[in-house]
Amino acid sequence: YIEPVELIGGGYSDVTLVSTNGDLETTIEIEPGMEDANGNVVTRSDGQPLTAAVRLVGVGGVTISGFQIVSNGLTGVSVDVSSLGAGIKPNVISNNTIFGNRVGVERVMQSANVGRTKGLRLENNVIWANSSSAVVIQGARGTVSSPALPADIVNNTIVFNQEGVRLENIGVGVP
Repeated sequence: YIEPVELIGGGYSDVTLVSTNGDLETTIEIEPGMEDANGNVVTRSDGQPLTAAVRLVGVGGVTISGFQIVSNGLTGVSVDVSSLGAGIKPNVISNNTIFGNRVGVERVMQSANVGRTKGLRLENNVIWANSSSAVVIQGARGTVSSPALPADIVNNTIVFNQEGVRLENIGVGVP
C-alpha cells in the first residue's frame, strides 16, 4: 500500500489487518509530500499533513501484523490512546518490520487517560534503521493513586536506531 492506514475513533475495535504474504511482500509506505493519482498531496483524514504510515487514534483492540512499515522520515506507527476508556484492549503491533522512519513506533497518551489503559502491545517486531527512536512511549505523569501505565514491549528486535526505547513524561508508577 503506498498510502497511509488510519483508524480514527468511534466504532473501530477488534479490527485486524494482517498480511497473508508476510513482510517480505506486503508494505505500508508513505513519503512526506506524496501525491495521489490526480497530483494532489495526500493528507491525513483530518486534512493535516501526513505524520505516520499507520495512525490509530481513540481505538482499541486493533491488530496490525505482518507488514513492512516505512514512512521515509515520518513516524512508522502512531497510537494515540488519549481518549480510550478503562478496560479497553490494547492495540497490538506484531510481526512487522518497521524501518526507514524518524520514529519507528510511538504511543501518545494525554493526562486524561492516566491509569486507564496501556493502549499498546508491541510484540515480535523488527524495529531498525529509524533516524531517531525505535520506540517512544509518551505518557502523562501519573500519581501514586493513578499511575501512568507503561506499554507492553515483548520480544522485539530493536537495532541500528539513534536510540532504542524512549519513555517521555511517564512519571510515578513506572518500574
